[in-house]
Formats: sequence, C-alpha cells, structure tokens
Amino acid sequence: MSNTISPNNIVLYDMIGGPVAYDIPPADASGWHFANTSHHNVATAGFTPGKRVAVWDDTNSGWSILAYLRGTGTQTVTGITAGVVCGHFATYAWYYVGPTTSTCVDGPFCAIPVATVTTTYYGWYWIAGVCPNDWVASFQDAASATSTILPTDGSVTASNDIMLLDSSGLKLATKNSATVGSVGWALVTDVA
Repeated sequence: MSNTISPNNIVLYDMIGGPVAYDIPPADASGWHFANTSHHNVATAGFTPGKRVAVWDDTNSGWSILAYLRGTGTQTVTGITAGVVCGHFATYAWYYVGPTTSTCVDGPFCAIPVATVTTTYYGWYWIAGVCPNDWVASFQDAASATSTILPTDGSVTASNDIMLLDSSGLKLATKNSATVGSVGWALVTDVA
C-alpha cells in the first residue's frame, strides 16, 4: 500500500544535534533562499557540508531546521526529487543521504530535499522541526499538483511517532519497531 502525507502535517525530530546558524542563504531572482541554484543541486559544495540553518515558519508556527547535505551517488534512482524521503548513508559522514535502504540505514534522521538534487550533488534538506512552508516553494499549498507530497506505507496515524521504512524506496510509517528510532510525529492520518 502506498499512501501520502503533506509535509505540513508532520514534525521532524532533531536527530543530529549540534550548532544551528541563523544566517539565511542568499535568495535567487524569485526570492527563494534554499532552492537557489547557485548553491542547491551543485557538484561543488556552496556551504560547509552539514551546515544547519534554523528559520521561523509563520504558516506552521514553529522553527524549522534545514541542513546542507550530499547524495551518496549509489542510489537506484537518477536523482533525489523533492518529496523523496531520505535517510543517512551508513558508511560515510553523517551528511551523506540516500533514498533507499540499499544506500542508507533506517535513521538516524529523515531528510527531505527542498527541490530535486542530482545524485552525488549538494543541496538543502529539511531535517527537523515544522515544515519550512514559507521558505520552500515545493512545500507550499499541499492541495496543489506541484506541491511536495511525502510517501507513506499506509500506516501513519495522527498523534503517533513516525519512522523510516524501506518499501520500494524509503517511506514514512508509524513507528512499530523497538530497533528503529522515531524520526518525527504525524499530526494527521495519511491518505490513499
């Protein structure tokens, strides 16, 4: 079963910890900071890999943390698109992520790209807090055909912890395992 949930209906736990900056990346001509092609989806890092930035999101009334991460280069897909749920790549530094368990472990954190990222490239990912709706075009208006919708396994229910589950790519699922950590909290039940 493959259901979905809007990113505005989950809160991600800060599973990484460490310093968080409040300096916003430069905006592109359209005014978007994190999907700016001068530093997102680039072969050469535009920021220190692993940099974490916190922003206040008025729509979801809370703080969001985004991190500058790198794809692993061994995914079974050609790139990481907005809405693909990624996890930490087990054999590299913590800032490497991938969209399947053939390239990553279940946890320790969930990373959702703000826009498409070519395999092995650097880019910004939402990793903690509320959805950065006000800061990322693809997260706005969950009813829109162009908005990001996250895949689930059909088990996500309101007011429950969620985990990463590999089922034809990483998906969100209600936490049901003592061995896999929670990556966040669902505010609503997923939809078919």
